[in-house]
Amino acid sequence: IEKRTVCQIVEEWLEGKDDEEADNSDGLDLIPDYSYEERRERKENYEEVCQKLRSLLKPEYADVIIAVILDGNTPEEYAAEIEVHRDTVYKRLQRAKKKCAKVW
Repeated sequence: IEKRTVCQIVEEWLEGKDDEEADNSDGLDLIPDYSYEERRERKENYEEVCQKLRSLLKPEYADVIIAVILDGNTPEEYAAEIEVHRDTVYKRLQRAKKKCAKVW
């Protein structure tokens, strides 16, 4: 992994996520389909971000950042998934963001 901050890695990953747009083509395009390679690269980037977060944060903080920020779950959905009160997830998310701010 290059010497980049977690913040840079997460921002790059999120920027790539926003680039996904609906395909409005007429189907006659002659542009090669690189979607498999893009998905593979995106998965590798995702795994890199997760690994970096887990190396810098406590497991419960890394997990909440991954679930809520990267995966797009709501805190309520994540709370139901791990069977804790939603306030616990909000507090972990708040603490994780604070810890990330210190690391970055």
